[in-house]
Amino acid sequence: MLEHQVMTSENVNITSCVCLGLGSLAGVDGAKASWYELVALISILDILKEKYQIEHVYFQDPTFNDMDKTFLAKLGYTVLERPDASNKMNQDTFLFAPHLEYKHIAAALEIAHPSLYMGTALEFWVDTATLKYRDIPASSHDRDTNQAASRTAKEIFQSYLETHSSYCMPPFDGDHWWRYMGISWTPPTGSAVEPMVGMARWSVYH
Repeated sequence: MLEHQVMTSENVNITSCVCLGLGSLAGVDGAKASWYELVALISILDILKEKYQIEHVYFQDPTFNDMDKTFLAKLGYTVLERPDASNKMNQDTFLFAPHLEYKHIAAALEIAHPSLYMGTALEFWVDTATLKYRDIPASSHDRDTNQAASRTAKEIFQSYLETHSSYCMPPFDGDHWWRYMGISWTPPTGSAVEPMVGMARWSVYH
């Protein structure tokens, strides 16, 4: 997927990576999923670095403790305090946000409109009828950003998907963190945006 579709698009250029909502690696609840996510991100970055000069990798999560921050720093990454990540994102950012709350994803996409996103599939938020607050403006949820969102979270997702192709990642046996994960990227100029097809895409998880 990365090598044959994402990295072949001339409209994808990555100079930095921002990881939001990784979760504490030293915590009791969810630590296993956080480790899976970190290992997955490192592997993805190794592939992307074959083409792109990714100069900075940033992490931001309010649950990080001193042990998390020290460990990530030793790996060569920069840990940010919120809301600093909003100042590090732009179109050339790879946004990695597995299972981050949709309101924070909407705020990030509104600010940066990154050419590559990996996290909970945006189509899932648009499709899911049980998403109680999907039509509430992102700005009313996220007070960490300096840029107020004038559109609802659902509108932000729909707007992003209109200009980005998407792919629903297949089930992964390692842990539940992979559920509903998707990848979205800016397709080559002249190529049609390739959306996921219908709610049937979620049937692979049931």
